[in-house]
Amino acid sequence: MKRFLGLLGIVLCVASARGADVGDLVKQLQNGDNDARRAAAKALGEGGAESKSAVPALINALKDRDAFVRRFSAQALGEIGLDAKSAVPALAKALDDPKKTVQVAAANALAKLGPSGVETLVGILRDDDKDAMARRQAIQSLGALGSAGHSAVPALTELLKEKTGKNKKKAVPNDLRTDAATALGSLAKADDNDAIEALSALTGKEAKAPRELKQAANQALRKIRGKK
Repeated sequence: MKRFLGLLGIVLCVASARGADVGDLVKQLQNGDNDARRAAAKALGEGGAESKSAVPALINALKDRDAFVRRFSAQALGEIGLDAKSAVPALAKALDDPKKTVQVAAANALAKLGPSGVETLVGILRDDDKDAMARRQAIQSLGALGSAGHSAVPALTELLKEKTGKNKKKAVPNDLRTDAATALGSLAKADDNDAIEALSALTGKEAKAPRELKQAANQALRKIRGKK
């Protein structure tokens, strides 16, 4: 009972970085108790940019033994935003985390860290040696950026054409191509002719594309043409 009350006190004390000293929360990240470290990482994320001095500690916490601590730390780095751009390499490594929730949090965080984060996600989607789940998450995170992720359009177009990666003879999985088509619908503009051409090639009657890929390409084209 005493231990429970103690943990409850910790959680209440670090419920928000705005109501607690960031330095205290950083110290809490070193606590031996999982719940205490989870609460500290989550609170730092709630503090947003105000938690920027915690970036080094949060980067280190991406290697924590507890998956929730790793996940909340990745999320916190994303919420801090551009001031956390030094975390890009560590977040890229976190895309190989054994826990999917951590991978998702890392990819979403990268998407919030400006051009360097976008470039990292593009590098991941182009790497055909990377785990397929990590590549899919990179694509989906880029797609969620909207116009801010426009620089990824050429790489997504290459993926759609199956001409990307170090091994040009290695087939690109259709689920990745479907995700790429969906992302292009959000990112491409009406004058991105190469992307439009690649999508159009998948929608014809004679196109040998799976049904889901054709549907994604059609939907993407409608969204892009609607931006005129």
